[in-house]
Amino acid sequence: MSKQNIYRIIGVFFIFQLFIVIYTLSLPKEYLSSATLLAPESESPGVVLNTPYGQLQNPELSQNALSSEAIIALLESRRLAKKVINRFKLFSIYNTQNEEIALKKYYSHLQASLDPEKGIIKVSFISTKPTLSRDIVLYMLNQLDTLNQTLKLTSRKPLAKIIDLPDVPKRKYKPHLSHNIIIGTFAYFSIVILLFALWDVLEGLKIE
Repeated sequence: MSKQNIYRIIGVFFIFQLFIVIYTLSLPKEYLSSATLLAPESESPGVVLNTPYGQLQNPELSQNALSSEAIIALLESRRLAKKVINRFKLFSIYNTQNEEIALKKYYSHLQASLDPEKGIIKVSFISTKPTLSRDIVLYMLNQLDTLNQTLKLTSRKPLAKIIDLPDVPKRKYKPHLSHNIIIGTFAYFSIVILLFALWDVLEGLKIE
């Protein structure tokens, strides 16, 4: 490889990285707020949490308790999603009046999961406004008992015990400049290597 080609590759690389930096900085900042709930199965000793039906395997768990999977299902339900979208006017934030598009964007910003080892349920929401992220998570937690009462799932109150309430996030969740630079670097040199390999193949075909 000639020095001229090396300098060219390095020059294009820095231009490419500059483009990544400018693009990343132009993206809207997003913030994530989270709350932690105690998994119902954790309230009784010796419960196996690695299955959705762990509570059914433990007779010590209260008959009024709802499984972690059921609580996550409520958090991820369309019924609650529509309430959140209307309550916080997410149609205008998502720049759409189409309910399905709004729901799709809403779910792309929602995270709800069970950590079987720690025995906790975590629910998070991402938005471009730190306070909005916190308020939506709080609203979802408050709606759990309302949904339970409407659906008549269990007489248990509250439906889930909150360990940590959501805070107003102070640091952005994304975009990550360093992360994008690393991915961009890998992609750039992968393309360069591929082009040189293709060039060698073409040169070999010409010789033949």
